[in-house]
Amino acid sequence: MQADDPVKTPGADLLDRKGFCKALASSLLSINTDSSFVYSVEGEWGSGKSTVLELTKHYLFNRQQLGPMPPGENDPIVIDLPLWWFSGSDDLLHQFLTQISAQLRTNKLVPAAIKKNLPALLDAFAGCLSLVSAAAPHVAPAAEGAKVLASVAKAAAQPDVASLHKRIQKLLEKREHDRIIVLLDDIDRLQPQEILQVFRVVKAVTNLPRLIYVLSFDRKAIAAALRRACIKEPDGYLEKIVQSSWSLPLPDHHGLRRMTATAILESIPSSNEELFATRR
Repeated sequence: MQADDPVKTPGADLLDRKGFCKALASSLLSINTDSSFVYSVEGEWGSGKSTVLELTKHYLFNRQQLGPMPPGENDPIVIDLPLWWFSGSDDLLHQFLTQISAQLRTNKLVPAAIKKNLPALLDAFAGCLSLVSAAAPHVAPAAEGAKVLASVAKAAAQPDVASLHKRIQKLLEKREHDRIIVLLDDIDRLQPQEILQVFRVVKAVTNLPRLIYVLSFDRKAIAAALRRACIKEPDGYLEKIVQSSWSLPLPDHHGLRRMTATAILESIPSSNEELFATRR
């Protein structure tokens, strides 16, 4: 029995996915970031998507292993957001943005100029979007009327969404050699409406410069979930959001042989010798 834990270092990668992860990391580091960009890492459940993200992170943090580093390029800021944290959230957009701002505050690799201003702007942006959503015209029950009116009043005292978005955009445009890579794993483990909300969140904030998303999912599972969420053409819907799709290659027989041999050798020391013929 093997735990379903992702491999985190190339040396432990028995299925030899290093080449795929190096290519993905190189693309993430070289893509033009004047506008946002969305990647997808796609494969069936259990095919190793989480491992691929972990190994890609390794190469992002160890760029010298990819060959010559881009001149003048700073190390990327990597934000890791396991989306099951937000499962059941009533306001996923708010949670999403505030989690990014929280990680920017605590990440030691974030330049001071970004850490000083961007987290606060993202928090304000998240709060403003939540207020707009709550105050949007709809037929509300009488008991909710006071909440809606309070939200409208509070929203009037806040900077508007467009103003905050422009301030964030200008701040990121100045950071010519910085890029923020947001990893979203396990999207296909959410409920259909939550999956739809995740894609809407990504779509809502994809026009910010220096921001790159890597979404990990099983396309068949996502398509089925989106259909249940009333999206008639899931593939067309995904094409409008994802700009570069990366499908995991199937492991070759050499990798499977290595993994099987390793599992057998690891199990022998803890096994009772009376249970098997040791000479065989």
